[in-house]
Amino acid sequence: MNQAYRRLYYLDNLKVLLIILVILGHVSVTYGPVGFWYYYERTEGISAYLLAFFTSFIQSFIIGLFLFIAAYFIPTSYRRKGPIPYVAGRLKRLGLPLLAYVLIISPLLVYTNRLVTGTADASFFHFYWHTIIRQGQWITGPLWFVQALLVFTMTYLVARAVAENYLNIRFKGPAIALPSHPWILVFVAGLAAVSFGVRVWFPIGSTTGNLQLSFIPQYLAMFVLGILACGNRWLDQLSLKKTLPWAAAAIAAVPFWPLVIGYGQSFEEMAPVAGGFGWQSFAYSLWEAVVGVGMAMGLLYFFKRKANFQGKVFKHLSRATYAAFIIHPLVILPLSYMLKEVPMGPLPKFIAVGLAGVPLCFGAGILLKKIPGLSGIL
Repeated sequence: MNQAYRRLYYLDNLKVLLIILVILGHVSVTYGPVGFWYYYERTEGISAYLLAFFTSFIQSFIIGLFLFIAAYFIPTSYRRKGPIPYVAGRLKRLGLPLLAYVLIISPLLVYTNRLVTGTADASFFHFYWHTIIRQGQWITGPLWFVQALLVFTMTYLVARAVAENYLNIRFKGPAIALPSHPWILVFVAGLAAVSFGVRVWFPIGSTTGNLQLSFIPQYLAMFVLGILACGNRWLDQLSLKKTLPWAAAAIAAVPFWPLVIGYGQSFEEMAPVAGGFGWQSFAYSLWEAVVGVGMAMGLLYFFKRKANFQGKVFKHLSRATYAAFIIHPLVILPLSYMLKEVPMGPLPKFIAVGLAGVPLCFGAGILLKKIPGLSGIL
């Protein structure tokens, strides 16, 4: 069967894993010392390091890999549907959930958090008018990913239209072979260097337009690689010989994380790691690039070889990944609030909320997909 119409079950299954990690990642931010979220119970000690490591580890590859997979399907879908239907479909599937989240879901989450933490000083409508409307605090929350994907996609489509219609450049050119190990090494080194340079001005933790520009080099690079992978059938060429060295490098790099992070003595002193012109920022950028690329290649190959099929359970889960992603704050935040006064440590709370939250998010996503009108969006 032609690749354009063949269902790549292993990518569907991989997205299920990535969504699970996104959910767990936001739970770890709740109880760990780093990251952005609606609600925090900041911790110290060994729990802080374990949760911070988990957050850093998954941050190094899940969003980049998501963007790679999303971009991989763009050229084929664009050719099959045509420009206008494809753009309309993207605006519907990405734009509508983004608007709904910014205008409705996120304000409700922010206000509820103020109620729970005792910082609400007015009614919801007063808060919405003064904070959301007048002050323009449009918070995308985790849907910053959808925002970025929409911007990247539309930029690609505009560039493609200009190249084809005005510069006479055809996007279906000579095949580009899957990069060799030296070229992958150049990519990893270049990604680390660019990330380090960007973080001199935009350190980790700073936001611009709801986006952390400190991570944009990886996200943009992985998106472009996804486009190239589609046109050159790179995923068909993945082999153990190609992926094993980089997956091994990612695993070997893991123990170096505490050496880089621990130098700051505490998470309140992480500015040298987050950015600036120093060795810690470069070391972390390099660590992140090695782990990100290695994990992405390893997971793609592993799922292609071992998980390129679907039973009934994973069929339902894979169809509900996008819905589960959109609504997961509505699930895990109430669970965290329920445990707010429970005398449990941060790790037990992380485990409890994670174990309950993941199936609830996917269950809610499956139910939402059954609602007429939402199935075509979610």
